[in-house]
Amino acid sequence: MEFIIRGITDYNEPGVFVAFEEKIDDLKKNFTSLGFDLQNLIDQKKLILDHIFIDRTEIEEAGEYDLEGLFIRLGALIDEVGAKRIAIDTLEAIFSGFSNEAILRSELRRLFSG
Repeated sequence: MEFIIRGITDYNEPGVFVAFEEKIDDLKKNFTSLGFDLQNLIDQKKLILDHIFIDRTEIEEAGEYDLEGLFIRLGALIDEVGAKRIAIDTLEAIFSGFSNEAILRSELRRLFSG
């Protein structure tokens, strides 16, 4: 989060922070205790926080799949504030939600190479 906040405050580079475990209200509360006013940055349209909940019990894997939905969601968030910095917290949570690690690794390579 500090990478995102410093980008906003020191370089005027808007940011997106995506969490897979911590909810948005918890992020705000935790980082307020460290002196970061996330709500103010959100109100200024310089920061977007997103929480993506993955519950293994709600997922049924069948056939081939990809993470295009995640990519579209990230793209929309980036476009919304013109983000120059992006942080994805606890990305490993995806691996606990899906069993085919080869597909996940391939998709993550695609995300970070494109």
